[in-house]
Amino acid sequence: MSTPRPWEVERHDQDDGTISYEIWCITAPTYHRIVTLNDDDNEAARADAALIVRSVNAHDALVAALNAAKDYIGNGYQPPELIDQIGAALKLAGET
Repeated sequence: MSTPRPWEVERHDQDDGTISYEIWCITAPTYHRIVTLNDDDNEAARADAALIVRSVNAHDALVAALNAAKDYIGNGYQPPELIDQIGAALKLAGET
């Protein structure tokens, strides 16, 4: 089982001038750090951390929406390319 959500990003300015971005689980009682990204070896650390948190926090809702769309489409008009696209997205999310 994965770490509960939601997650958030915290910025930490380091004494050496670099910045670290820590991803935290903010769900009590499991409040803890998941991972730290640093801008000294990754210029995209801030954007990467934000993308990770947005993606993780949106995962369950997106999977539910795709499953609902798949069920709805499955009951009527079925554009094969859309059904395939939904199936591929669910597979990438590990939900099939």
